[in-house]
Amino acid sequence: MRAAEPAVLTEALHVQEALLGSTSSCEYLRSVGDTTAIPREWTISDSASTPASFFHSPLLYWNCSVAAIEADHDILETINERSRQVSSVNLTLRHSTVFAGKIFSKDRLVAADALVITFFHQIDPEIEELWNTRAGELAKDAEGRLTLYPANGQISRSHLYEFRFEPMSLREDILLGIAYALMVLYIAVNLRRLRAVKSKLGLVVTVIAQIGISIFSSFTICALLKIDLSQIPRELYPFVVLAMGIENMFQLINAVLMIPPETPTVSRISSALGNIGHLALARAAQNLLILWLLSKVVWVTAFCVFSSIALVFDFFFHLTFFLAVLSVDVRRMDLQDSLDRVNLAQGNSRAAEAGKRKWMGALLQGRIPFGTRVAGTAIMICFVTILNWHFFDNESPAQSFSRLMNKFRLNRASEAQTTLTMTVNQARSPTSWLRLQDHDTAKEVIRIVKPHAHSFVAQVYDPLVFVTKGANRDQSGGMRTALPYRFLPVIPDAIREHLLPFGLLFAFAIAVVTLLMNYLLWDEAPDDITGIPDGTEPTLSIKTHSGVHTLDIIMLSASASGVLVSVGLDHQIIVWDLTKGWSRNVTEEFRSIEGGKPFWPVAALALDENSNWLAICSLSGLVSLLTLQPLSAAQPVDVGLDGRLLSAFLFTPERDTPSMKLLMVKADGWVIEIDPRTFNIFKQRSCHGKIIAACAVLAPKAPFKVVTATEVGFICSIVRSANGWEGDKFDVADQQQGDDKSLLPLNGILSLPALGLLLVIGHREVMLFDPQLGVVIHKFKTSQVKANSLRAIHSRRRQYSACGTGYGVSSFSILYTERETHNFTMHTYTPHDKQKNLICLHTTENSAESKCQSFASATQTLHQMRGAGIWEATNTNCAIGVRRKAPTHCRDYSTLHASPRSQLLRRGTRERGTVKSVEGEYDWEAWTMSARGDVNTRPIPNESANSELFVCKAGPICRVGECSVVVGFGNSIKLLVAGNERFDSRESGSGDFSLAAVGYRKRIQTRRSQ
Repeated sequence: MRAAEPAVLTEALHVQEALLGSTSSCEYLRSVGDTTAIPREWTISDSASTPASFFHSPLLYWNCSVAAIEADHDILETINERSRQVSSVNLTLRHSTVFAGKIFSKDRLVAADALVITFFHQIDPEIEELWNTRAGELAKDAEGRLTLYPANGQISRSHLYEFRFEPMSLREDILLGIAYALMVLYIAVNLRRLRAVKSKLGLVVTVIAQIGISIFSSFTICALLKIDLSQIPRELYPFVVLAMGIENMFQLINAVLMIPPETPTVSRISSALGNIGHLALARAAQNLLILWLLSKVVWVTAFCVFSSIALVFDFFFHLTFFLAVLSVDVRRMDLQDSLDRVNLAQGNSRAAEAGKRKWMGALLQGRIPFGTRVAGTAIMICFVTILNWHFFDNESPAQSFSRLMNKFRLNRASEAQTTLTMTVNQARSPTSWLRLQDHDTAKEVIRIVKPHAHSFVAQVYDPLVFVTKGANRDQSGGMRTALPYRFLPVIPDAIREHLLPFGLLFAFAIAVVTLLMNYLLWDEAPDDITGIPDGTEPTLSIKTHSGVHTLDIIMLSASASGVLVSVGLDHQIIVWDLTKGWSRNVTEEFRSIEGGKPFWPVAALALDENSNWLAICSLSGLVSLLTLQPLSAAQPVDVGLDGRLLSAFLFTPERDTPSMKLLMVKADGWVIEIDPRTFNIFKQRSCHGKIIAACAVLAPKAPFKVVTATEVGFICSIVRSANGWEGDKFDVADQQQGDDKSLLPLNGILSLPALGLLLVIGHREVMLFDPQLGVVIHKFKTSQVKANSLRAIHSRRRQYSACGTGYGVSSFSILYTERETHNFTMHTYTPHDKQKNLICLHTTENSAESKCQSFASATQTLHQMRGAGIWEATNTNCAIGVRRKAPTHCRDYSTLHASPRSQLLRRGTRERGTVKSVEGEYDWEAWTMSARGDVNTRPIPNESANSELFVCKAGPICRVGECSVVVGFGNSIKLLVAGNERFDSRESGSGDFSLAAVGYRKRIQTRRSQ
């Protein structure tokens, strides 16, 4: 790699003068921009005579002067500075034309393996004889200094070679444009027929981005590997990649369409990829093999290399980028697929009938795709063949086929006898110099020897190689092989040049995408809140589970993962898996550990959030634990209830404590914590005196807290810390003004886990309370609330940009059953100011923050329903209930926005719908009411099963999942689902499932005492 040293250059100059005569007396090199002597577009026709011969040499950098070479202190700097200068015949001294075995750093030459001197002359026997004579004499004179290949200096092997450079004509440009237009038309027509994607424009942008990135990546790799792509116009390169990319795209989409729409999106995408993934991989390998074979036969090797690299990138992005975009787009179509399922089934039947007709007719009518499995490969082969024929080949098809057969028949050993015994990189075959030259150099040569032509024929001789004495090219080791030679210099240059820009661009892209997503999704729900979109009326479905209990069900408890526990008057305890449809009687498991102690009646039930543990507390105070997987019961623990009911009975969330605990709150204010694994018991007094209600508060990004309330207005809370339980106390009686008696006595408290707030239920008032800050946010005026009937629903919590310090909701509703009339009542609060589309949950009653919209300035709407029966709120901003059908009307009493100045309420009545009475077949109906007051009903058919009892009163009821409730219906249960239920405990916004069992049992005891 020392060809650029002064000694080698001086020796090369002696060889050049010995072969060509004295060349140091002429000025062969002109400066860049020196156009006064000879014009840049100089041709033979511009001169008085045509030069019979000329040469091209790296020594022209120094005007073939020994003195200039010896005076040059930086040879490489001179070579790099003069790489764009031209010789006297207007031939640019590019590095690719005068050096072999080059190594570059960035764009600068740092080393070369050999110097290349090229002699051009018109066919003249005298010149050939003079060359052979001088070469023979040089072989004798240079003995001992130089080694020649061949040794005698006489070259007898030559080939006729035609180099064609034919630019595309206007007609061919038009034809290429038509080909691209037909491909775009093909994409548009097929996309119009697709129903599997939501955004066809987005899909087109994805395909363009994928193919564009593949092409740009391929150009980058080819540039790093120094592969010359200038022989073919660059507008032709994307064609093959575009054809193959479209083929892969439509095959994947068609495979997704073949999967039934009711299949989950992840399963549809994975099944489609599993069906065609191996075929796509095999097709990619097949195309790479075909390109490799074509590169060995035709002259468009660089194009085949580029296409191979581009196909690899396209296949990679197809399995990553396009697959991810398609998965997201298909997921957006899930809802539409469910609505159009009937239409799709009818369309499938018509398609099946059409399939019985002739295939050609269907193809001509465009009802089936045209050859998507072979179209890309066929286009690729035809396109490469056309390129070779147009730009390079001068043979007829028969001659090309004959040459191909002869090439495969030739013995490589016999061919090696006529080639050089050592590798000289760039000059290893008679035509290698012309094939490997820069395309601009080839055009300059054509302009010199044959102006205004697009091709020329040259008799190219084997190279005459001179090796200086003592040169050992084997020291480069692996540098001589093609792959390491190309990659070893590229890798450090690429890292050094592109690592920092890539890192900065990557960080910038991440930041931009993050800001864009925050802007687009700033008003979306946090990760822990799920549900159907606001304002969407959910569909209602009913499913019956029966055949296990023999008497009425009196207690229910459920978890968010779809597991339900029921207790009946038949003293049976049943575990139901609503997702799989099975049930299991676990009564005997508890009886086997009782040891004669009664565990009936059951006072409370509790399931943990993962449905692994079941806890049952009897009225006598025995607490029994049962693991559901595997089924195993432990010895009971006596906590001593003495016949008094529990205020709370639940498992603590595992994400908020080091280990899950069973927590219970007694009516005297004691909080008992039991470790289900070690059965260690810890007791803590939350407050003194009799408590009326207790609940758990699981606020986002806040510790688990237990809150209790007393009848006289004290709110006590305890939080687990490293030192145990720490308590706090708040007197809500201080919030009353004057003789206002609307709050006291307190009737209960309700936790809002998704908001981290509390509702404190008073006599004729409900107070929204923040237990973390100890402040009252708002007081809602209500009628008398029936015990344990208050619920709340709200829209998803969103960051309130106007406030900057809190969150807000676009809708907030409190639901309850009136104590006197037993009417179902819903108070819904929505923002009055449309620009401030959220009600701030941070602003208090006495706050002066004018930027926030509080509940005091919100619009209140009142919805009521008579004879609502039993009902429960869900996490999807609606309530679900069951009632007897009666010829009554559901009316909506709307209270319009009240001005803060007047505080006047105007009531208006509008009809919401008529409930039709149907005799005989349907006696019960399920209903839903959204926060807007929209009512949706569905009749519950009378089951004909002999095992089901006559139902005179529905209940109990409890929420299960996000948008489902379970209702005890005699000795069976009814699962009511409003929307699409997935039963995922990780998506649950509440940890309050187990409290329903305590509340309903308390209502039973109250009713019995009356």
